[in-house]
Amino acid sequence: MLLHHMAHSADAKFRARGSSAWRGALDSSIMLSYESDQVIKVSCTKMKDAPEPTDLFGELLEVDLGWVDEDGEKINGAVFRLRDYTPTKKETGYAKHKKIFDNAWFVSGAELLNNEPYISRSALADYLSVNFEYEQGTIDKHFRPGTKNCLIGDLIIGEYIKKVSNGWIVVSNEGASMLRMRKNG
Repeated sequence: MLLHHMAHSADAKFRARGSSAWRGALDSSIMLSYESDQVIKVSCTKMKDAPEPTDLFGELLEVDLGWVDEDGEKINGAVFRLRDYTPTKKETGYAKHKKIFDNAWFVSGAELLNNEPYISRSALADYLSVNFEYEQGTIDKHFRPGTKNCLIGDLIIGEYIKKVSNGWIVVSNEGASMLRMRKNG
């Protein structure tokens, strides 16, 4: 058995770091990840010569090992316990990107340009870098205006934002009103 770290970039969060030859040599690969604050997901990412098992969900419980340290303090351990859990469907596409954009606007200072919510390219890039650990290449990909399934592309196609000088303004009347209320509320 080998233990390995996951990649850092957002595009590679669900694969191991390093050469793909390493993955090719494995018979099976199991990934542990947080599904929520208290729920751990155990999923199979590769199974050679057999069907992949279904995902398992569980939690870590503290257990008394019956030992004490040199100061007389109890030494505790942890045990994984399975639990019933139904994962919620993750937001994707337009709704996810709208939420990211709105939060980035608010966190970066809730700037208005001609009374419309505005965020600069650099402020949005900083938000994506800090909050999602996106590398510059991933940020550039999400800034492509005509690309579906990318932040700016989805929002322009959905007529939520439009490009202005060094950033974007919200052109959706409903979206702009909600953001102005959020700023003033």
